[in-house]
Amino acid sequence: MPNVPQCCLLIAALLAALLTAGCQSAGSDSPSTPQLGFHQASPTGFASGVWVQDQAREPRPWVILLPGASGLKIFDDDGHYFRAAQHLSEQGMSVLVIDYKRAYKQSPVRPNVPTGEKIAWVIEQTIAWAREQGLAQPNQPGAIVAWSLGAEGLWPIFAQPDKARALGIAAAAALYPSNEDQKPIKPPVPFLVLIGEKDDVTEAPAIRKALSAADPSLLDLHTYAGANHGFDVQSIQPPRKLSLIPLIGPSATFGYDAAAAKNAQERLDQFLKLHLHPR
Repeated sequence: MPNVPQCCLLIAALLAALLTAGCQSAGSDSPSTPQLGFHQASPTGFASGVWVQDQAREPRPWVILLPGASGLKIFDDDGHYFRAAQHLSEQGMSVLVIDYKRAYKQSPVRPNVPTGEKIAWVIEQTIAWAREQGLAQPNQPGAIVAWSLGAEGLWPIFAQPDKARALGIAAAAALYPSNEDQKPIKPPVPFLVLIGEKDDVTEAPAIRKALSAADPSLLDLHTYAGANHGFDVQSIQPPRKLSLIPLIGPSATFGYDAAAAKNAQERLDQFLKLHLHPR
């Protein structure tokens, strides 16, 4: 397994390669704007970066979605996170999709802190704004669902259980989560983790090790044999391999796995229903 500096280099390299691949890809059938029902919002201090699924009149549990390192666009697919959000909205939740990099960069009062703390700061600011707007009501439970690099924003919040409770976070889920510093992860709330055994970006053994001290009653960890990074992204067909320097540089494989994606969606739905819609 790569050591810490190599892991950081790999993630940074793959981000650069992914962005380049996205820019060079041919035209896509995916919409250039979110699917119907979403609108761009501007929380205090953010010029853009937060998209909101229109909320029903009755109070609803809320969910914040945090994308991976490439932001809202995965290769030439700019609809994956909005399709995920649309699905959760149909399950009875208010959903906010955060382009945390854009939101952070365009805030005039952003703190100069490490990556995970930047994402956590954006989460806090968004929840505060959503409460002001009635999108995240204090008496309604909330959850964070993160992909890859987005999960880095969970670790600072997990390290402060009182803050997690104050923010109203009742549960969290992560698909192939990044943990660049390889620090122990001890979630203070129910935590669902879904990762592929063949993932060579955020490796399953490293995640299992980081979670080894977690409270078993709060942890729900599932791995999928044969699945790569991005196994739930249907547009990554056939699998794509990225490398910083051909042949000798760090590389990783991204690819869709239909069976893993289906099972992961079912587990996520059940998990959120259990913790956001308690009987």
